[in-house]
Amino acid sequence: MSTVSRIQTLTKKTLPYRKSGVFLFWLAIIAAYWLYAYQNDLSALETLQRLWGFFQIPFWGPLIYLLFFSIQPLVFFPSALMGVIGGHLYGPWWGVMITMGGALGAASVTYGTGYFFGIDPDNPRFARLQRFRSRLEKHTFEALVTLHLLYMPYDLVNYFAGLLRLPWRPFLLSTLVGSIPGIFTFVFFGASLDMSELDQGVQFDDRMILLTAVTLVISLTLGRIVRKRTAEDGE
Repeated sequence: MSTVSRIQTLTKKTLPYRKSGVFLFWLAIIAAYWLYAYQNDLSALETLQRLWGFFQIPFWGPLIYLLFFSIQPLVFFPSALMGVIGGHLYGPWWGVMITMGGALGAASVTYGTGYFFGIDPDNPRFARLQRFRSRLEKHTFEALVTLHLLYMPYDLVNYFAGLLRLPWRPFLLSTLVGSIPGIFTFVFFGASLDMSELDQGVQFDDRMILLTAVTLVISLTLGRIVRKRTAEDGE
């Protein structure tokens, strides 16, 4: 047996142990964050409020926001809240562009994480799951766009795509297309908030609220249309 073959065999044998080690380390990070939040009585919004100053630093602020947005799914932080905060801090239009970048970063992180822990195509234990994956692979774009348009949990959809090791390109394209209505919805809602005087209550911009409602209705309608057409094509 050649040296390369030995290394490949050893790598394959130790992979489950490495996955277990990474998984335990990941669980430790999740536990540490939520324990810190619990001990300090911090909600997700209050955690972000502590970071607002960093997000508003000229030039570097949006980059810090993008970095935090990209890694926050690892502790199951609510991604929708990131869109709301993006709209509030950067306005409706810059907020949409910056939040879109953060959403694609978060999607890449969650997909990559799911892919690392994903199913082994050669493992007979996953035969049934592989048959499901094969069917889903033929309609990756349509399936994931539909899930995003129907406001299914954003990060869980991306973890799921990675675990099944669905093709990367249709995954990324479907995330881009399917997330646009949701991003508009949450960013416009965030842009409608006036939290300059929290002691007097949160104020809303009626025009942004209207745009948010219209975007939500359009998104749900498109999701149902795509789901119906996909079902018809599968018959």
